[in-house]
Amino acid sequence: MYPNSNKLLNIHNDSNSWACPKCTLLNSIHVYACDACGYNQIPPNMTIVNVESSPYRSPLSSFSSMLRSIKKSTSNVIINNITKIQRDLSLNLENEEFFVNKWECKKCDFINDESKIFCEICNNDRSSLYITSNEYMICGNCNYKTIFYIGKKNCPYCFNKMNIMKDEIVIELNNSFINCLEYESLTLEQSRHTRNVYQNIYNDCVQNNVSFIDDSFPHSKRSIGTTDDPFYGKIPKDIVWLRPAQIFTKDGSSYRWAVFRDTNLLATDIEQGLLGNCWFLSALAVCTERIDILKKIFVTPNYQHNGIYVLSLCIDGMWQNIIIDDFFPCFKGSNRQIFAVGRRNQLWVPLIEKAFAKAYGSYAMLSAGMSAEGFSALTGAPTQHITLKDEMYLECSDMLWVKIVSSKEAGFLIGCSAGNQDISDVEYMRVGLQKLHGYSFLDAVTLYDGTKIVKLRNPWGKFVWNKEYSDNWKGWKNGDKHLLFPKGPEAGVFCMPFYAFCKYFTSIEICKIRNHWKEIRIPLKVCNDWSNISQLKTIKIIILEETEATFVLHQTNSRSKNSLHDLQVVIFEENPVTGGPGNVVAYSDRNLSAFVVTEDMFLKKGIYLIAYFSFYEYGNELKTSKNNDIDKCDLILSIHSSKTIHASVLPASSYFYQRCLSILIKTHGKCEHTSISNIMVYKMNQHSCGIITYVENISKNKCAYIECNVGSNNNLLRTRIDASTFDAIPPFHGMIIHIFTQMEPTQSYQLEYSLICQLRYFDKDIISKNPRSNSNQNFPNIENFSLKALHAPFPII
Repeated sequence: MYPNSNKLLNIHNDSNSWACPKCTLLNSIHVYACDACGYNQIPPNMTIVNVESSPYRSPLSSFSSMLRSIKKSTSNVIINNITKIQRDLSLNLENEEFFVNKWECKKCDFINDESKIFCEICNNDRSSLYITSNEYMICGNCNYKTIFYIGKKNCPYCFNKMNIMKDEIVIELNNSFINCLEYESLTLEQSRHTRNVYQNIYNDCVQNNVSFIDDSFPHSKRSIGTTDDPFYGKIPKDIVWLRPAQIFTKDGSSYRWAVFRDTNLLATDIEQGLLGNCWFLSALAVCTERIDILKKIFVTPNYQHNGIYVLSLCIDGMWQNIIIDDFFPCFKGSNRQIFAVGRRNQLWVPLIEKAFAKAYGSYAMLSAGMSAEGFSALTGAPTQHITLKDEMYLECSDMLWVKIVSSKEAGFLIGCSAGNQDISDVEYMRVGLQKLHGYSFLDAVTLYDGTKIVKLRNPWGKFVWNKEYSDNWKGWKNGDKHLLFPKGPEAGVFCMPFYAFCKYFTSIEICKIRNHWKEIRIPLKVCNDWSNISQLKTIKIIILEETEATFVLHQTNSRSKNSLHDLQVVIFEENPVTGGPGNVVAYSDRNLSAFVVTEDMFLKKGIYLIAYFSFYEYGNELKTSKNNDIDKCDLILSIHSSKTIHASVLPASSYFYQRCLSILIKTHGKCEHTSISNIMVYKMNQHSCGIITYVENISKNKCAYIECNVGSNNNLLRTRIDASTFDAIPPFHGMIIHIFTQMEPTQSYQLEYSLICQLRYFDKDIISKNPRSNSNQNFPNIENFSLKALHAPFPII
């Protein structure tokens, strides 16, 4: 049976032209877009978007421009992939041999070569060639079921013929694509809307001679929230909300109120209040080195007599314009501000804090965090969190020193956190440091005698290091103190030896802010069920010019949810043979955090695929938090690059994601050698909040029987119903045996397990003889669609 080429091309067989269904213009069959209106003859599922295109340009026009841009480039691979859909079919409609060793994609009708597992145009999995969303293959002999079909009709276990069966469950397919534009274009309409709202509020205040009161962030306990941290003091019950002119400050009437006093912003202008938000204030203090960063935050940078301010912050990976008033919570009676204060009667500090509080729901939601979150929200730039206990840095502190120095030389912003759990609170107090506290990292200096010194600042403006190289230390050598403190002592600023820094501090956060870099921000959703092919996505990016790039995956509402989800993002080269994932180019750690980030990388011209993982919602009954709306995890993928990157979101299949995960584990996991050469066991637990076990059977005709016996384990979620499992993996198949995910990020996890591997011909009684088993291939059974999509054996390419 030949593909329905007329459906694909809409070509009149008696003519060398085709009529545009939109404007009726006759176009040559050798062009794919209407010359008049830009109507595209390529299936609508195929979308490649120029991130620099205007948001008001029609999608078809954008596609045509993108195609012309690609044609001008040297990327012949991309050109051929796009244009041969028309060239080959138009020339071979009557040529039966052309369709030999090819398959037609059921989504976009593209004719793919036999070697391709994934459609070159829409990324559709070839396994859906005959198996639709409510069909599967079943073996009548051993009852094996599979959703995969790659040209084979025999059971991979017993080699009997398989039949197509239908299931009552029907999954609605969604073939739409999401177009990704540069973030300036994405936020253009939002900015226009914000300006209109601001102007309406301003006009109303002027007309009625009143100050603006923001009813969306009311002057009530709801906006304060609740905090019981005794270290910072309980929030008073009697609170009054006051405007700047009504507030009593230490500076009194020495200064008139202003958003910014002058261009010489000082870290000492920031004074922490009762909130435990040093993570945010320490990042804010570092940003005083770059006044351009802080001024970009303020859409309204001048003092507003009506109290209307608009600030732009990158909340959970997406830029937001936030409108607030200038009423601040104060102590009743003294009229002093309860939370952060801007010295010299400056408003930029409390206004930014209030915008943060509004974005996350209340002031109390700002308690506890990492400087990396603050940097990300203030700058939108990728921020790397480095744990000082990392094996690599423990073995060679020089590597960490070089990274810090090079980051300072590049103009990056740096914060750090103290909180070594092996050191007592008393010891921290003895040396003048605060445990579980965020500091600003100001400088890294090598003295004349080779001693490595770090310069830090406590956002409180007091409680500083009091040992070697402190202000009152008796061992200062000539010139060293002036080198480190050229302007003399500063409030909260201190120096300490690098070795002591590594002892008392647990992490540093490097904000890689770069001028003139480009950004793409793509909204995504966590797919907690890989069988739901309408939600499973991948991002295809096209590089036309060699570029540096960094990728960040954010989870939304990270401060509002009961628990964080695990996140990981991986970038693959596109395999030119299969059209699926190829070599791993870069990947982030798998962490329970607000966001994860890859290392900086250099991307050559070509096509790349991005996969993202989160297994928290695959957790079983051990999961403590309820699966309600507040726990739903939406994502933002931000791509930062020195050159323009073209991106589009494509549908993916469970097989695509199984391939992605297996390639990652084989490349960067640990291969555990077994006594059987044809069974390969891979485990990934480094830089990961959990453990993933993947097994490959490379035998030609025997099954691999893998028995997993789990001993003690705690603080872990699992994707399988039972911790201990017994699985049969057919020849030339791989299987993800287990995925364990850390449940509580502040506590360590423990897992003890062993694998027993056998290689033998398939026997359906080996597993089914277990009285608790109702399957010939897996115990516990993985009949559940979501489990099958993740854990079912899949063919090795």
